[in-house]
Amino acid sequence: MSMYNGLPVMAVALRKGGVGKTLFSVLLAQYLGHVSKTPRRVLLIDLDTQQNASESLLDMGESSSVSGEYKIPPTHPDYDENDPDTEGWNGISSSADIFYGDDPIIAPYPTRFDNLEILPAVGSALQAVEMVRSDEVKEMIYERLKEFFNDPSVHESYDLIIIDTPPGKGAINRSVLRAVTHVLYPVVPEEKPMDGLRSMLQFERMERRYRDSPIEVVGIVPNMVKMGTKLHAENLEIMRNDPLIGGLMTDFYIGQRIAFPTIDKPGILPDTIWKFSNYPEAKKEAFQLCEFVENKLFPK
Repeated sequence: MSMYNGLPVMAVALRKGGVGKTLFSVLLAQYLGHVSKTPRRVLLIDLDTQQNASESLLDMGESSSVSGEYKIPPTHPDYDENDPDTEGWNGISSSADIFYGDDPIIAPYPTRFDNLEILPAVGSALQAVEMVRSDEVKEMIYERLKEFFNDPSVHESYDLIIIDTPPGKGAINRSVLRAVTHVLYPVVPEEKPMDGLRSMLQFERMERRYRDSPIEVVGIVPNMVKMGTKLHAENLEIMRNDPLIGGLMTDFYIGQRIAFPTIDKPGILPDTIWKFSNYPEAKKEAFQLCEFVENKLFPK
């Protein structure tokens, strides 16, 4: 039997930050759940301490415990303080709950987009996961995501899971690479992101020894490309000729366009690029990315 009863679980990953992991994760989640001609039930899991995906889809509040350094999710709409089945729960659920306790309450939140739910991030809790030093506890953390995805109720609830990952090679990303079925790599054609890509590909290969089946690389997608610059044009050519990278690169790229950072702002209207009446080139590139990934995940 295939992993997770055929449920695709895709990470958007790179060791380097600032390459577009959150942008790709949110665009794909919105498109595959709400915009596609074949909408699917999508769960977006935010594992990034920066919480940007969570803020783009939920009304996050200020943390009372970390002096506002991190945001906290709102009270879950299904929370009932009088329900005996949820005794001890404060009504807030986050992606970090996957890594804590023997039987945590993990309750994804509905969003304003049809068929799209999110398990939001709590930065302080995710940092605590990364800071674990005990080897025994680390091994438990490494297996937590796989255990969550193996839950039959998850298979019944969703057609696709997308994970917005943190940068680096810590405990959370080890758990991700041991659990996912697919991975998508956005990369800016500049030296540090390219080094981060090579490092991530090697990291992925190291983690294969802990898996029963290989990870399918959906593609390496150049992002924030400035085609008018010699640097980006040369680096794209370097990547295409790299034996580790070239065969995985897409034949399209996402340009550096003002539309993409614009939609990251909380409270911006329209609240998604799919509703923008202008920025036709950005929408065209977003459609190309999403249709490419959809065909890879759900081949006809």
